[in-house]
Amino acid sequence: MKEIPQYLRPIIKVLAMYIEQKVDYFTMQFAGGNYEFGPYVQALHEHGNILLIEAIGNEYLEPPLSEAKQQIMLFLGWRFNAASYSPNYSQFIDLSKQSPVEIAIIMVKALYFAYGVDESYEFEIKPTLESARLFIEHLNQTKEKVNE
Repeated sequence: MKEIPQYLRPIIKVLAMYIEQKVDYFTMQFAGGNYEFGPYVQALHEHGNILLIEAIGNEYLEPPLSEAKQQIMLFLGWRFNAASYSPNYSQFIDLSKQSPVEIAIIMVKALYFAYGVDESYEFEIKPTLESARLFIEHLNQTKEKVNE
């Protein structure tokens, strides 16, 4: 499998900030490509030291993932249980066994390899975490200067 492109490193950093700060719940939504309703990843701190991470499932994704892309999600370790309470792909992660950066990489691999997120996509993340907001603001200013 290919490596994650350099342009997605800032996304990894933002997700890791949220995981490290132990924000109870967050969603990172993307817009771009051929999606009418683009992909998102989200996380919820469960009891103990468990983090539930999710990536959008076909119920809400428009257009939905192809069969080949669904297989990529399974290969990457994501599970989909149609009988469960969630229409999304999910993983339960023990925070004592993986670092925030490692968890963020799991999320970004799904965004890149399965959903096709690239540098042309825009994103927002809620709720707002001040340190992440400042980092994103700096990224946007840098991107604007490069595009001038």
